[in-house]
Amino acid sequence: MKSEIISICIPTYNQTIFLKKTLKSILIQVGVNFEVIITDDSTTEDVKSLIDEFKERYPKVNFIYFRNNPSLGSPENWNYAIKHSNGSYIKIMHHDEWFISETALLTFLENCVDSNTLVVCSSKLIYKTKESTIVASESFIQSVKQDPCRLIIANRFGSPSAVFFHRDQIQSFDNKLIWLVDVEFYIRMLLKGVKLNYISTPLYFSVMDEHNITNKCLYNTELQLEEYSYLFKKFLKNRRIREKLFYNNEIYKILLHTQPKQKLFLYLRLIKRTLFDTNKLNQYDS
Repeated sequence: MKSEIISICIPTYNQTIFLKKTLKSILIQVGVNFEVIITDDSTTEDVKSLIDEFKERYPKVNFIYFRNNPSLGSPENWNYAIKHSNGSYIKIMHHDEWFISETALLTFLENCVDSNTLVVCSSKLIYKTKESTIVASESFIQSVKQDPCRLIIANRFGSPSAVFFHRDQIQSFDNKLIWLVDVEFYIRMLLKGVKLNYISTPLYFSVMDEHNITNKCLYNTELQLEEYSYLFKKFLKNRRIREKLFYNNEIYKILLHTQPKQKLFLYLRLIKRTLFDTNKLNQYDS
């Protein structure tokens, strides 16, 4: 067992039912040392009351709680949790996600071979009564290693709860983004030369419902268009024209799934203008 502490960072907002499962799944982890950092954007006292209860019941566990007033919002609440971490390793967990087994954290730790490694795992997604597995193929992992920007058109990694990294690689989530904030985070880290180590075995459950951010952004094409354009300028503006056309086409196909047919032509024009017009892109400067 490694003696280094893992900082489990949990941003929360007005939700305790799944958060209780999250905390219980952390408490049963074996073979690791950890602290639990909760940063709370809630408008009620429910999360604080739950954390107080866990602190009382498990006094040996280092629970660190922060109440944000005013609320920071996503992703600044995530950044706040990471900022207050003390461990050698960082593990983000959303308040509606929990570990599948008691060895999940140990598996992450064993696969983080050095301080220059980003560990990513597959997960199980729960939507209503259905359960599915989010897993990346070996060919996809190899394509991302060759070109991390492939994640722009296919995020097979899932939410930030899928990742584990050494504190030497700490960076902030880009607060200009919501829908693609995790994708930008992964790409930026990999482009810095951080090595990718993928675990195909699912290590955590994730819930999708009408209240979480992913579901709220799913059919907001205007938001998606802006964020794809932002990432295009940030990571792809210096690519060859053939590569630009490839990414432009793939982004358009993604938007096809969320936009009514009568507006598709308009959005195709908007995408082309936004992705290739430098003046238009200036509004997305980071």
